[in-house]
Amino acid sequence: MKDWLKYLIASAAGLGLVLFVPSSQIVQSLYDTSSEIFINLGSYMLIPFVIVAFTSGIATLRRSSQVLSSIALSAAWALAASLSLAALSGLIAWKVFPAQFSGIAGTDTAGPITISTLPEFFRGIIPPNVLNVLSGSSAFLPVIVLALLLGITIKPDEEYIRPAFAVLNSFSEAFYRLARIITEILTLGLLFISAVWFGRTLVLDASFMKGSLPLLLLLSAVTAASVLLILPLLLVVMGKNRRPYLWLYGLLAPALFSWFAGSSYPAQPALMLHTRYNLGAAKRVSSTSLPLLHIIGRSGTAMVSIMIFTSLYAVSTGAALPFSSLVLAVVITVLFSLMSITAPGLELLFIVTMTGRLMGIDFSENLALILPLLPFLAGAAALVDTVAAGFGAGTVSRMIQAHSPVKGKDFL
Repeated sequence: MKDWLKYLIASAAGLGLVLFVPSSQIVQSLYDTSSEIFINLGSYMLIPFVIVAFTSGIATLRRSSQVLSSIALSAAWALAASLSLAALSGLIAWKVFPAQFSGIAGTDTAGPITISTLPEFFRGIIPPNVLNVLSGSSAFLPVIVLALLLGITIKPDEEYIRPAFAVLNSFSEAFYRLARIITEILTLGLLFISAVWFGRTLVLDASFMKGSLPLLLLLSAVTAASVLLILPLLLVVMGKNRRPYLWLYGLLAPALFSWFAGSSYPAQPALMLHTRYNLGAAKRVSSTSLPLLHIIGRSGTAMVSIMIFTSLYAVSTGAALPFSSLVLAVVITVLFSLMSITAPGLELLFIVTMTGRLMGIDFSENLALILPLLPFLAGAAALVDTVAAGFGAGTVSRMIQAHSPVKGKDFL
């Protein structure tokens, strides 16, 4: 059975748990605890996976003199995807489908949002203690730096380094096999993760959902246009791929997991696995481009953030955002999406808040309107981030001639 079908069945089973199992504090605690455990499982193996696989990938790319081209092409894809999706989202929210929503703010609160300054962001690239790189998603950037430096020092062509490279490459292959096991285990995890997601959305007040319908329709339109039109078009133009929807099919499983988890972070091992075995990207590309795109390619996060920003401005002022301000907001949103990894779980609120501050706009009174909708907003952002990253890695693999075509019937 294909992974995407397993994940879809698990998601439907999660809905069934919410609808047919009597709700109680014990049952809800079981769902919440299990969901957190399985989400952490995806994140748990990512750091060592990246340290080993990224290091091995950089060393292999260095042997074929493709390190700079691979990094440059990954950055080019990230920039093109982020600007395209943010501009599309901003234009739709601004002109085509203005989201004048008026929901009743829920009881949830965002809590304090830790906003890193630029000096703090750059200091975090090299932490004072190497053990800090094992502390979670906020440590992802220093992990990449560490793995990059290790990969540069391990040159396979040098006699005394070659054994170390062989061992590292073998461990990299072992981690991909472990990722296969984790992907299977997460089928069970998605049962509880989706149950928590449905539990949070089905209890929303009917009057709130009615008032928020314009924003949800806007989100649906933007997400569909991004996944079914803009990203495939970029794949055709940049990757010279004539079958973009086959690749989209190959990424359904990690995309579905990202939607319900509300984050692309725990789906990264499954994404690296499916990018390699479904899209045909070479291991050295899937191991390097995907971690890089997880940092610099948060196009889905930028897409949803500018949509929220434009919509909240319309709610706050009763007028559409001026076009010049829209263009500026798109650029600022994309820039802050590069720093959003420093605020795990609060990426959207971080970007919207920081963009508003730079533009002299205070959304503190209306920000609570979107909090009950975060499962939809964060899910859409994570889904698009996952698809964009997979497409980006596949594009890089084709452009540096490191791609092996895979038939749909052979997909995981």
